[in-house]
Amino acid sequence: MEKKERVFQLTDLFAMLLKSAGFILCIALVFAVFGALRTLIVLNKNSSVTAAQLEQYRQDYEDAQNALEFSENTLQSAEIVQIRAHRQDIEWTNEKIVRLQDHIDNSLLMALDPDFCPEARTSFILDYDQDSAAASPGEEINALFAESTEIPGSSGMRLSLDADTLKEVGRILNLDAEPQYIREIATVTYDPEKTITVIKVCHSDTEAARKAVDYLSRSLEKKLDTLIDEYRITPLESFCGIAEDPDVKNDQLALMAELHALSMELFEDESRLLELRDRLTERNTEVESLRMAFLTARNKLEEAERKISGPGVGVSVSRGAIFRKAVVFGLTGLLFGCIAAMVKGLFGKTLQNHSEFSARYPYPLLGVLPRKKKYLFEKLIRKLEGEGGYSYDAAAQAAAQSLLAAAGERSVCLVSSLGEGLTGELAPYVDGRFKSCGDILGEADAVKALADYDGVILVEKRGKSNIDLIDSEALRIKALGKEIIGAILT
Repeated sequence: MEKKERVFQLTDLFAMLLKSAGFILCIALVFAVFGALRTLIVLNKNSSVTAAQLEQYRQDYEDAQNALEFSENTLQSAEIVQIRAHRQDIEWTNEKIVRLQDHIDNSLLMALDPDFCPEARTSFILDYDQDSAAASPGEEINALFAESTEIPGSSGMRLSLDADTLKEVGRILNLDAEPQYIREIATVTYDPEKTITVIKVCHSDTEAARKAVDYLSRSLEKKLDTLIDEYRITPLESFCGIAEDPDVKNDQLALMAELHALSMELFEDESRLLELRDRLTERNTEVESLRMAFLTARNKLEEAERKISGPGVGVSVSRGAIFRKAVVFGLTGLLFGCIAAMVKGLFGKTLQNHSEFSARYPYPLLGVLPRKKKYLFEKLIRKLEGEGGYSYDAAAQAAAQSLLAAAGERSVCLVSSLGEGLTGELAPYVDGRFKSCGDILGEADAVKALADYDGVILVEKRGKSNIDLIDSEALRIKALGKEIIGAILT
């Protein structure tokens, strides 16, 4: 037999709830009584508050308040201040990295290849008479070269060239670049121990680089004239071409090392900021916990003060609380009862009404007898399930006549998954025309008796007969070669 899904209309579901109204109300009443008793027990337990208890509640309240204030102040004065400071450090480091990266991207020095560097340079020894100047010439010359520049020198000390000098070098090299970039490729270095000065310009146009070197040599001589009365320059080497330049490589590495150091500093600052934020999250959680403890202590103190203020107040509040709890628990029980009734009806596998029988089985429905059990909303339930307001006797007599007409001259017996107790109810109305075989699923005599009849009438009870048993019953009858003429529901 084909298995069909159970289908219910809204009217069927509403009727199902009405039939379970007594069950639902009982559950709601049980819940309401439980809620009232529980509230009464709690109120009786906490109804008396002594002066010592009240003082303890006040002390707990003050302790919770002090702990909350201390934690909030610590949060504001320590964690947040540190986080702001680290954010500022990160912003400054980011700005340094951006400036340095921009400098590297536009640097003339970084564009050079230290292994094949086009350059022009000249070197010489500077001799001077120590007694030819009022001040120590050595100190003056050291001071001339001691001022540091953005790019640290590979050896010795570098002369800090002024902006006008650098602009002139840029004009000679035909470079449209800022002085800070020209300073990287045009250097004047002095070694005080060897008294050797090196003037060097790195540029792809080596002839222009040589002219720039000559210009810087003249500029240096003018500065020396202002410092020393008598000096002597002994040329050592002049070069113009392509050469390997370790100073260029060292200066490039110095820039990249500075960028790497700033990046590491930024990484450490960001890691520290994450740790501080984690600590801030933990501290916030602690503050929230202390705030909840503070609110709990305050509520307990207020409740104790209210209870100790007068005996009449406690009784009035207790009755109101009991009533409110009873109502809340009663509504909860009402909802629970409705859900239980729906679950029982939908998943209980019992036949609910004649509409469900007609939808599941292809057998003619010869009669629907009113239930002998009367429900609280009987008329409304009958209307929702599509049944008329007939009496049991009238409906039973009409069903018996329909049964006689359907049977005709065939010998027919009554079977039921509920046994002879149900089929016996129809005996007074069929004048002995039909016999009861009982339950053919669980009674061997019923199966033997069925062999003497041509057809079978199913007699089932709504709300009692199991759908699976009815399916098995129909299959058994067909297997025995008997025809199911129709069905009667009670």
